[in-house]
Amino acid sequence: MTRPRPNPTLAAYSKHWLALCAPLKPGTVEEYESKLRRHILPTLGRVHLRDLTRGHVKSLLAQKLGARLSRDTVRLIHATLRAMLAAAVDDELLESNPAAGVGRSLHLGVTKDRSESIKAMDRGQLAAFLAGALTATPAYHPLFWLMSRTGVRLGEALALQSGDFDGERHQLRVERALSRDGVTTPKSGHGRTVDLAETAARIVDGWAGVRAAVGLEQKEQESPWLFPGTDGQPIPHGAAQAAFRRARGHAGLPAHFTPHSLRHTYASILLAEGVSPAYVQQQLGHSSIELTVGSYGRWLRKKPPEGALDSLEQGEGAP
Repeated sequence: MTRPRPNPTLAAYSKHWLALCAPLKPGTVEEYESKLRRHILPTLGRVHLRDLTRGHVKSLLAQKLGARLSRDTVRLIHATLRAMLAAAVDDELLESNPAAGVGRSLHLGVTKDRSESIKAMDRGQLAAFLAGALTATPAYHPLFWLMSRTGVRLGEALALQSGDFDGERHQLRVERALSRDGVTTPKSGHGRTVDLAETAARIVDGWAGVRAAVGLEQKEQESPWLFPGTDGQPIPHGAAQAAFRRARGHAGLPAHFTPHSLRHTYASILLAEGVSPAYVQQQLGHSSIELTVGSYGRWLRKKPPEGALDSLEQGEGAP
């Protein structure tokens, strides 16, 4: 006899889900708990998982918008609920996620203002920055170069280990991130695989073999971190950020560029070259293609490649 699947209320399942989120950054877990306690559970807490509909979700979000909460706050409420219900799908308690895609109908995508606030370097600025890093902060040049070739966040890059690289497949596995709380999971809460260009993969593979940092020669074991400090531990965020500012100043670039701009630069250059937004989403680890397109839409190629429309005439049936 087949046992019936459990059908807990959202309030009951939320406790289980928050426990699963424990390995995430403390700030992320606190944000989830706050959105559940203040906005989601008071309205939907008594609803059983399989009784929850897209209508429930849309009504909740519309109610929050009507209460004059900022769109960013409502977007985070939606993201929290969507993440929890995605876990319920993984737990085989739901067939599909009723929160998926609801944000589009309420225009909760990335706003135009947010998109325009993204600061990405063009190719010339990126070349100038990397040259500045090579001169002003040579020890940090490999770190910044890798970020510009993979789109990984600063914390993700600082937490890389040599075993995260697969030279044969030209891939990098992002499994962890460095934050003020130590080494945790990436921002998305799970790892991802990033493709590398063949040249980049060859360069990184070389680093993995000779990655001893200054001051480590006396240690019995080599540090596992790709970018270790003199104590063998990952380079601190603050040190990397200070090095970025020195390189930026040496290159004469505007102060609005930050280490995260290297991630934006990576995405914007790929999209401007006509790379699929879906592929860029995968590389960056974005939760949805809407986030990718909403963030970087102004870099999308507006015209098709030469001859693209002619491909429509290759079939039969022309008059």
